[in-house]
Amino acid sequence: MTAESGITSASSSWTLGLAEQIDIPGWFAIPESATPEAQDTWVSQNAHQLRSLVGSNRWDGQPTTEKDIEDVLRSAFAERASTDSDVLLQVWPVPYPATILCHLDLVTSATLPHWPDVDGIVHPVEAPYLGQGIQVSTRGVEDGIELASVHLIFDNGEVALVMSIEEAPAMLVSRVLPEFMMLSEALRIDGPDREPLVGVLPVGQIPEEAPWDFEETGTA
Repeated sequence: MTAESGITSASSSWTLGLAEQIDIPGWFAIPESATPEAQDTWVSQNAHQLRSLVGSNRWDGQPTTEKDIEDVLRSAFAERASTDSDVLLQVWPVPYPATILCHLDLVTSATLPHWPDVDGIVHPVEAPYLGQGIQVSTRGVEDGIELASVHLIFDNGEVALVMSIEEAPAMLVSRVLPEFMMLSEALRIDGPDREPLVGVLPVGQIPEEAPWDFEETGTA
């Protein structure tokens, strides 16, 4: 994903976009609506970026083919149609031939939970254009597979940006987490008067907890 990939979304009178040039390979913003020809172009362009994955082992041990990559890319349009997120990205944790989803949503602050009640690890973060926020990380095991999700929330008391890596195998989440943080550092939200959203920490809601170290727990 680059700044030219056009991550931009308007929610009510707030606008979400990229404040600076970034280049994160394997992060593809899924168009909300596209003609069949535009979808073909999107798949072709992104498949070209993923050509190094051809021949790598899939989850079943079989080598990844060009068609495998194109089929997974094309499935992004069904995923886009099934969510009302402001922005949805299909993320390839290269060098793994797999995908996870990243959601970006502008929501009203009143819809956010009371953070001490959330089942996960909560700790403060900060981003150059979004101000202070919190990171919420969850972890669990299902069918013997360790799963994780990570959410970043930047809230000014009226509107909040919620960035989410959907629950996925913890190894994959660990792989994309640095890029997820890089994305948060390049995003900016402007209000109707062009004043930027600047997040503040919710008073009395941030427990004294250290963030999970994904690499230290052997999930990297």
